Amino acid sequence: MGRGRLMLLSQRAASQWGLPPAGDPPADLPAPAVQAWREIVQAMPITPLTSDRFWLELTARLVVQIRTRQFTRDELRLAYRCLGDGFIAMRERRRLLFDVPAAQ
Repeated sequence: MGRGRLMLLSQRAASQWGLPPAGDPPADLPAPAVQAWREIVQAMPITPLTSDRFWLELTARLVVQIRTRQFTRDELRLAYRCLGDGFIAMRERRRLLFDVPAAQ
């Protein structure tokens, strides 16, 4: 099944079940991870839902870990995979992981 078809099915299921959007990041998330959360949501071609909150938090924490250069190869692979699960293109994945924002 192609990427476009999966995106379509994801959005269709969300509208059928009436799932609300993911909303704001959790209050206990550190500031760099909150920034990463918002960047991930902005890079996604679909709207993340409440069921994606755990995935978003995990991915935001991984992005911060990689940006601070404190990661293993397996954590890098997991970050790429998580971003891919959000339908984020490879070019955007690299930008999110390795282009450190000026605020940090």
